[in-house]
Amino acid sequence: MRRRIFISYSKEEPEPTTALAALLSSEGYDVWWDSSLTPGEVFREVIDRELDAAHAVIVIWTPASITSNWVISEADHASRQGKLITVRTVAVDPSRIPKPYNTYHTDTIDNRAAILAAIRRVTGRPLEREGERISHDAIANKARRLRPHKSPGESAGLVLLIAVLVVLVISIGVAIIPHSSAP
Repeated sequence: MRRRIFISYSKEEPEPTTALAALLSSEGYDVWWDSSLTPGEVFREVIDRELDAAHAVIVIWTPASITSNWVISEADHASRQGKLITVRTVAVDPSRIPKPYNTYHTDTIDNRAAILAAIRRVTGRPLEREGERISHDAIANKARRLRPHKSPGESAGLVLLIAVLVVLVISIGVAIIPHSSAP
């Protein structure tokens, strides 16, 4: 199943949205942004339906979108559903992003790897391209490869540290306990 991605942006600055939509489509995602609205559709109803159907919502903060009530509203909708990803153009200082979204980590829109990683985090699973299935064994094997391994030296050092602490505790106990003298 292809994951659906909703992109929120300002129509005054469509360039970053066009590029991001093309990237995500090439990566196998089903991308929606309001360029596909048809005449006669009720904008608010379509936006709400698409926000609800999306697996992840990417808000692009630009100088125009930081003042857009629609973009802020869409960010709020996505945040409440736990699927908000925020990115910004280099023209936007992070401190100018509207509250509370200025508290989110926000990469620049040119950081493709970070955007794709955020989508995987929010959707909770790796990308499956159409016709491609990823087995649970493959995921488990990858997780094992990423898990840090301790070298024998690290394990021996830990055992030595525990032994020294035990000896120290025993020594303190012996020093504190009063010795009884025989009559």
